[in-house]
Amino acid sequence: MTDLASRSAEWRRGWPVVASSAVGIGTGAALYQYVSSLFIAPLQADFGWTRGQISLLGATALVGAFTAPLIGRLADRYGVRPVAITATITIALAFAGLSAQDGSIAIALAFMILFGLAVPGTTGVVYSRAVSGWFREGRGLALGVMSSGISIAALIATPIVAAIIADHGYRGGYLALAAAALLIGLPAILIGLREPARAAVEPVHAAPDDSPAALFRTRRFWLLVAIMFLVNVPSTGILTQLAPLLTGKGFSDGAAAALMSAYVASVLIGRIGIGWLFDRLPAPRVAFAVTFVAALGCTTFHSATPVAFVYAGVVTVGLMQGAETDVLAYFVGRMFPLKHFSAVYGGVVTASLLGTATGIVGFGALHDATQSYDLALMIAAVMLLIVACLYLLTAKPMREVRA
Repeated sequence: MTDLASRSAEWRRGWPVVASSAVGIGTGAALYQYVSSLFIAPLQADFGWTRGQISLLGATALVGAFTAPLIGRLADRYGVRPVAITATITIALAFAGLSAQDGSIAIALAFMILFGLAVPGTTGVVYSRAVSGWFREGRGLALGVMSSGISIAALIATPIVAAIIADHGYRGGYLALAAAALLIGLPAILIGLREPARAAVEPVHAAPDDSPAALFRTRRFWLLVAIMFLVNVPSTGILTQLAPLLTGKGFSDGAAAALMSAYVASVLIGRIGIGWLFDRLPAPRVAFAVTFVAALGCTTFHSATPVAFVYAGVVTVGLMQGAETDVLAYFVGRMFPLKHFSAVYGGVVTASLLGTATGIVGFGALHDATQSYDLALMIAAVMLLIVACLYLLTAKPMREVRA
């Protein structure tokens, strides 16, 4: 069977899984990352909380960095459906609790901890395993379409949640997120999310002991850990500081908004386009090229740089950001046994989220220390160049060996 015929056959069988996973991941915990800033002003107005206290609430969700390996192992052992269902219901309950809290920062933190504990169960830790079980030849594109659910949901939900908060306050906003999880995400999971009767197992460099603990000690695991930590520091740092970064370089609010729109569009294109390329070209080389160009893009954020070059820089960083989910899921699926997919994915996600936290804090701290983002951007470019080289080292362990 030709590659095209194989990919077509996979899509005929597996499209419901991709569609339900896209909806599940789009209405899950990742959506909150895109709309969380909408709650800052209402919470300040209603309770007098400082931005530091509100930021602490958001940072509490990073507790998911430490539950990801456990949730991954549960998905490998008991299947993706029960884990995704439980996690989706849990985050809905957390949002409902946040809507009902009366201004006690301690109670709000408790609900955010509950939310954080369930976060990995509504992300690629779970959904990528389901999709990878149905696709082999077309896995890259399938994972890209799945992860695009986050971008599409954010584009649709952001103005809706903003309007609800304007009319009904933060309580209405949190209830809207709970409703999205329970009334849209949960039915999609129940209807379409399933694993194949006999998943395609593709262990690489199989060893007598291929337990998760043994895999966590391998070179290829720590290679992915290094890649995901290093790539998330600059990508998250730039994302969370993009608006002030651009206006601080002399761009008007209108120009900054246009550049941010270009960023959002490039993230969506990256999620699907890079996955499509993974199915047709050597994935390590594609990842190298995207990351190398993004490193160059970090050098364009200057007021003296022609606007066209700034757009190019924003787009290259956005493409890399969009490819991140594809890269992690695709490489884990090719480099490790599928039966331990979620456990390995969860372990690497821990490093990814720690990189996210470092990027958020680091970019802001460097700006405060230097009154400029120039040093942060220089460090970002260097880190991305290192990541690009590390991707090339994954070529050898990506040689597939059948069990």
